[in-house]
Order: sequence, then C-alpha cells, then structure tokens
Amino acid sequence: MADVEQLIDAFITQAQIANGAPAVWMEAQGRTMRGVAGPSAAREKPQIARWTKPEEAFILQNRSSLSLEEIGARLGRSANAIKVHGYRIQAATPRHAPGYVSGNQIAKLLGVDSHCPPAWMERGLLEGEVIPYNQSRVWRRTTWATFLLFLIRPSSWVYFKVERIRNDQLRRLVELAQQKWGDQWLSTRQAADLRGCDPDAIQGAILRGRLHGYQPGSLDRKRTWRWAHWFVKRSEVERLTLPWGCKDGHSIRWSPRADAFIMRAYRENIAYEDMARMMKWTVKRIAYRVTLLLRQGLIDKKKTRGQVSGRISERICSVCGNKPTTVRGQTCGSTECLHELHRQASKLQYQKTHPNYGMPSGIRKPYAKRVKPPRPEKLPKPIKMCEICGIRTAKPKGKFCSAPECKAERIRRYGRAAYQRKKIREEV
Repeated sequence: MADVEQLIDAFITQAQIANGAPAVWMEAQGRTMRGVAGPSAAREKPQIARWTKPEEAFILQNRSSLSLEEIGARLGRSANAIKVHGYRIQAATPRHAPGYVSGNQIAKLLGVDSHCPPAWMERGLLEGEVIPYNQSRVWRRTTWATFLLFLIRPSSWVYFKVERIRNDQLRRLVELAQQKWGDQWLSTRQAADLRGCDPDAIQGAILRGRLHGYQPGSLDRKRTWRWAHWFVKRSEVERLTLPWGCKDGHSIRWSPRADAFIMRAYRENIAYEDMARMMKWTVKRIAYRVTLLLRQGLIDKKKTRGQVSGRISERICSVCGNKPTTVRGQTCGSTECLHELHRQASKLQYQKTHPNYGMPSGIRKPYAKRVKPPRPEKLPKPIKMCEICGIRTAKPKGKFCSAPECKAERIRRYGRAAYQRKKIREEV
C-alpha cells in the first residue's frame, strides 16, 4: 500500500512540474523528486589555490617588464588571473611603469595625433621599445630621459608645434632650448614670404644644393616621404642669394622701361607678334603683361586701341570702315560689325556649295547628275565537297558534309590528332 502512495505522489509531482511549479519549492514542501537535483546535490566548485606573498611580489616586480602570458607560465596561472590580481594589488602596468612614458601619453602632452609618437619610434627618430602586453596589441613606450632629449633637439621641432604643448614645464623647456639655439625652422612658404619670392625658388635652391633643407617625412601617421614638406633655417634663407627674375611679383619681374614700351606699342596698334620680336620675348608673355597692365589701370580701358591724340591706326574695320580693328581682328569688335562679318562668311560658304546662287534662271547651269558606277558581277561561289567522302557537298562554312558516317569519321580522325598533339606537348 505504501508503494502505491509513493507512486501516486510521484505522479502528482511530475504533473505539477509540467504545469510550471518550481522543483526547488516542491522539494522544500517535502515532495519526493525523482530525477531532479536539489541544492544538496549541487556540484561543489573546485578549490582555487590562494595567492601567496612570493607570487604577489613576483607580479609587483615583473608586471611592467613581462607579458601576462610569461608571468602566467612562470606562476602556473592563466593570463586573465594575472591581470585581475595585478589590478587588485595595484601592480604597475607596462604603460604606467615608473620612469617610462607611453606613446599615447606623449601624444596628449604634445597635442599631436596618437599615431605620431609610435611612428617616430618606428622610424628611429625617438628611441623606444615595444610594450610587452599580448600578441594582439603592439604598444610602444620610451624613458622620460630619452623623451626630454627628443624635446630639446632642434630637428624634432618640425614634428610638433610648441604652442600646443599642454604641460607648462615642458613648453618652457622647449622655449628655452629654442632661445639658446638662436634660429628658427621655416617652411618653404614662410621662407618665400620672407624673401619675397615664389616657393618654387626656395624648393629649387634646396634641390640644387644651395640651401640646406630638412624633410621630416609625413607629419601624420603615413610613412611616405613623397609629399613631405621641406623646412629650412631662417639664417640660411637670409644669406641665400637668389638669381634675377625668380622673385615673385610683376613689379620686380618687369622693368618700368618694358612696361612703358608695351603701353606705347599697344596704343599704336602694334601686334603682339611684332612686340615679341622687338623685345625678344614670347607672344604669350606680352599678352599676359598687357592683361595685367589693364587690370592695374595703367592702360586706360576707355581709350580704344589705335586712338592716340586723335590719330587713327592703319588697320580699319573691314565692315564699317570707320573704327579701328581689335587685336588680330578684322572688325572693330561691335555687335553689328560682328554679325555682318559672320553673315558674309556664311554667304561665301553657301556660294561655294551652290554655284547657281544669285544667278538668273536662264543662265543657271543644270546640276550634274550623279551616275552610280556599275556593280561588279558576282561570280558564282565554288562548290566545296566533303573532305572525307568527296561525294556530298560540304556545309556553307565548313569542310565536311552532314552525313552520320562522315561525322563519326571526323570525330575519330581529329580526336586522335588532338590526343597525339597533347601527348607530344607533355613529352616536351
């Protein structure tokens, strides 16, 4: 009878579990749970070895110099355990090791991009080392002494701006080093503004060896020197001797005598080709200088070319016959004369293609009728016979007929030939 009651209780328990009743609550009510593990049957967690003082001392001593994997291999623990316990005991990480400064910290101090200091270390501009962290990340750091030597070096000042340094002490250190140096780095644009010339003149002096230049490579994360800027010393730029004609500004490149000659020749209606021949210059240079003189107001735009003291130039408009012509033109440039010139040119062109234009009807010549040449006679195409049987005609664009036996023979013959060619190629 007791077995029947236990069976009924087990059946009710399974029904309540199916309806959503929690098994732990039912076990607390005194129900017998078959196949359900309660709190008493929970698996015990494995005991983790406690940290010893020698292990903590080893982590404090080597956390900033060894990677997590290396420390874990020596202590017999995982890298994650070394990392977590290192934070608990406040062990110095490689990025915050005493006496070292990381690339990210250098970028924040100098106000540059975070990729610049690692790039300087890769190029050898700043001595540094790779931080031992893990295999997925590559961080770099350097000592404070090396970083301070980099700051007071004159060749390093082209990579950052002094006014962007956030630390007051470091900014003051760099300013004192610059005052002791007594010189200044200038870009090609700044050097050109200082000497009043074109930047290409400074660039040419650097490439020809007459001026010492420093090319720091790309100032950002890129490693290319192709588009890098050039920097020169202010003292060398001031001592540089520039050849005549390389300075910027047309007031220096053009002499007053040349301007006076061009203005007089322009008013006397002398062509640009004649001016260039007399001055031994190019026509393009003369035309460009005339445009600049017009913009500067040295040549009066209101005075038409060819009118000087009431005298008319030799070239007269071919349409109206009253006004002087423009430069390299046949008309005076007015709208009416231009329309008339275009109409006359169109009329001449039409007369060339229509010989009876404007002639009386009795004198008109009849148009010659175009006689088409006779087409050559088409010769009959030769009949091609099948190469295999020689009896039936071949296809229009083939060499064989469509008979089944010829098709089989063609496949057998040319298939065997292709196999022989392939075999010969393999042997060779």
